[in-house]
Amino acid sequence: MQPKILVLGMPRMGTQSICDALEELGFGRMYHMREVPPNEHWSKWVVLLDKKFKTKEPIQKQELDALLGSYGGLADFPASIFAEELIELYPDAMIILNSRDDESWVKSMNKTLWGSQAKIIAGAEDSNVKSSELRGRYHWYCWANDFPQYGLQYWHDYQRKVKDAAKGRPVLNYCSTTDGWQPLCNYLALMFQDLVNFIALFTSEVFLVTSK
Repeated sequence: MQPKILVLGMPRMGTQSICDALEELGFGRMYHMREVPPNEHWSKWVVLLDKKFKTKEPIQKQELDALLGSYGGLADFPASIFAEELIELYPDAMIILNSRDDESWVKSMNKTLWGSQAKIIAGAEDSNVKSSELRGRYHWYCWANDFPQYGLQYWHDYQRKVKDAAKGRPVLNYCSTTDGWQPLCNYLALMFQDLVNFIALFTSEVFLVTSK
């Protein structure tokens, strides 16, 4: 198995909800940050991040297959940091460019991922030592350990790079926090015709649950 769906974007953009929906729709297990701890993938992602940003070495397909090969798709850091490589190395995968309005995304990051990392940088004790090296790498490589200054710039550049890398392939520009599930289901139906009936049923069930 190889990833069939690439949900590209940043953390704190509804990535876990999208993964849950895709799994419910039958696309298999999705690779999310929550998959890193049970699989002890911390150091493997650190190696790939150093190759991408420090030594500028090409990422090989077998390296990503070793982490993602048993999954139906992916979303969230650390995998989504490798957007350009994923688009190139999985040419048959669907591409969803997930987003969120800038203001609410920055606010959420400041309260969670960046907020806790900023305290550690300032000298607070790190209560999650296993994740410290990986977190340290992506906070440094993505926004130079200064999310308030460079976070939005990284995100805007990221969107442009995804669109450039995906030229010639359909891309769903999707905001899970405002668009609801219908655009996602419509896109999946377009790309996977054999799931049209199931997706229509799932959408109806979600509507019934959420409208109560």
